[in-house]
Amino acid sequence: MGGDLINPSGSTLQLTGSGAVSIGGITTNSGTITKSATGNTTFTGIVTNALTGTINQSATSGTMTFDAAAGQANLGTINQTSGGNIVFSGALNNSGSILQSNTGTGTLGVTGVLTNSGTITKSGTGAFTFTATGATNSSAGTITNGNATGGINFTNSFDNSGALKPTTGPVTVNGIFTNTSTGVVTIGSGTLTLNSTTPSNAGTITSTGLIDINGSTSFTNSGTINITSGTTTISSPTFTNTSAGIFTSAGNVNFDGAIAQAINNNNTSTAIIFKDLVLSGGAFTKTLGGTGKFRISSTGSIEFTTPNTILAAGTAILTLSSDANGSSTVKTLLAGNSITGTVNVERYLTGGDSYSRGYRLLSSPVSVSNSSLILPNLSYIKTLLIYQVPVVPPMDLMLPVTQPYIFTAKT
Repeated sequence: MGGDLINPSGSTLQLTGSGAVSIGGITTNSGTITKSATGNTTFTGIVTNALTGTINQSATSGTMTFDAAAGQANLGTINQTSGGNIVFSGALNNSGSILQSNTGTGTLGVTGVLTNSGTITKSGTGAFTFTATGATNSSAGTITNGNATGGINFTNSFDNSGALKPTTGPVTVNGIFTNTSTGVVTIGSGTLTLNSTTPSNAGTITSTGLIDINGSTSFTNSGTINITSGTTTISSPTFTNTSAGIFTSAGNVNFDGAIAQAINNNNTSTAIIFKDLVLSGGAFTKTLGGTGKFRISSTGSIEFTTPNTILAAGTAILTLSSDANGSSTVKTLLAGNSITGTVNVERYLTGGDSYSRGYRLLSSPVSVSNSSLILPNLSYIKTLLIYQVPVVPPMDLMLPVTQPYIFTAKT
């Protein structure tokens, strides 16, 4: 079919049969184009799907190909509802809606540059693949994978300034991933996998699923990462939380690189909070650093899952927290595991009411050197203990104000 094709609003073009169809020239669709044909259909010219336009790929097989190198524009709706594939050989500028229904088993591929300011939703099992460098999801765009089978895959770089939602299924970026300051990534039970050299986050990432960060050089967070549950694995040699970065985890964070890893927090006002910090990857050292602090939450733990892994905790930048909900712990060490440096350990004690008063015995599980002897030095307990001494002691204590409230002993 040669010449330009104009399908006006209210009109329907039905493509049926099993033979191949080629449509040349410029196609402008304001109505409906439906491909139920099992043969291949190719649009060799530029296609513009207008705001009122709908293109349906409802065939059980065959491919609908948009082949113009100059690219295509979708302002309307493109539906994929069965086993037929959709291919954009050139660039795709989408400000409309691209929807794969839950019955869609065909694939969608874009070999040119994707620019999305509309919605791209995968609810079926067919994979979506974007292969060109420079894919972007603008602040108005939304990309969602709602099916655990079949992924949304970016072969090269991808900048997200809008909403990226691996709500149920996986999203994988093999090029450089940048989540800009307006980007919001919401991970449900799905997976976000970042395989680039230097992934970065300046926006917001919230996860109840799985994040797998395999940056071969570094991973930088200058935005907000909130892991409400699930697991996050980081194998990058360097993780840096900048002075503006917020990193909080109520899930599991595993630094699993088979390499020495630097874990840096440069936010001096907000500590990085881990619930369950896992260290693995073999006989390598994971080093805490930066100008900020780190905390293990009161219901969390530090766990080594491979022998000979070492945590270099620095000097008083790591705290094992304690509050009314519990006290964080260090799980059983395997052969060759150790934590080096100085670690702050909190212990919460209930007080205030008369029934909560009584003697508390505090002891140190580690020793510090004193000349040639190794003795427990408990002076830091008295120095760092947060307590209140009443101006007038309660009547039920019957003690003078000069009565000591803290004793230290060495045996």
